[in-house]
Amino acid sequence: MSGSGAASETLTGTISVTVIEVLANGYLLVSGEKRVALNRSDEFIRFSGVVNPISISNLNVVLSNQVADVHLEYKNAGEMSQVMNDALSLGFLGRFFMSVMPF
Repeated sequence: MSGSGAASETLTGTISVTVIEVLANGYLLVSGEKRVALNRSDEFIRFSGVVNPISISNLNVVLSNQVADVHLEYKNAGEMSQVMNDALSLGFLGRFFMSVMPF
């Protein structure tokens, strides 16, 4: 038996973050949240990760591929049911396993 699967998701945008902590190695623990009102609903994007200060450009920007230990959370607080909201906050693998073995 064999099989294959593929998925692709793209998120493009910017988010402002705050330095939460300077780690012992000098790296920065950052966190930020963005609220977007779209189609009669509020959408929240939360982002956190660890940044090497050397990666910060002269425009005070860091590319996402230069952030370690990223945690990205998306929540829709509008018309969607809580079950759908929870499913959207799961990653691809989480949704895959929930579809194979629902609780």
